[in-house]
Amino acid sequence: MEKMAESLTIVSLLTLIISFLNYVNARNNIISDVVAQDRIKWISDVRNLMFQFLENYLLGKNPDELRKIKSKIDLYIIYDKDGYINFERKLNYCISNPFTEKDYRELVTETQLLLNHVWVRVKCEAGITQRDEKKIKKILNKKPKCTD
Repeated sequence: MEKMAESLTIVSLLTLIISFLNYVNARNNIISDVVAQDRIKWISDVRNLMFQFLENYLLGKNPDELRKIKSKIDLYIIYDKDGYINFERKLNYCISNPFTEKDYRELVTETQLLLNHVWVRVKCEAGITQRDEKKIKKILNKKPKCTD
C-alpha cells in the first residue's frame, strides 16, 4: 500500500511539472507569436511609407512633402544603430538634394538592409534556425516533376 501511495505521489508530481512546463511553453509561444505579428506589421508599414517616399523622390516632389513622409517614418524607427543611422542619413540627403539614380539605389539598398534586419529578428524570435531555413530553401528550390 505504501508503494502505491509513493507511486501516486510521483505521478502527481510529474503531472504537475509537465503541466507547468506546458504552461510556460504555451505562454512563450503566445508572446513570440504576438511579437512576430507586430514586427511583420511594422515591416509592412515602413515598406509602404518608403514606397511613398521613393515615389515622391523619383517624381521630384517638394522637399516638404518628403519631410512629411520622413516624419511618419521617424515614428517607427529609433536611430540608435549603425544601420538605422545610415538609413536616416540617406533619407535626409535625398530630401535635401535632387533625384539621382545613384542616390535612389542607395536609399533602396539601405531600406532593404533595414527591413531585412527586422525580418531576421522575426525569424529568430519565432525560433526559426539556420538549419530550418536551409531545409525550407531546399524544399523551395526543388524542381517540380512533371508527368504527362
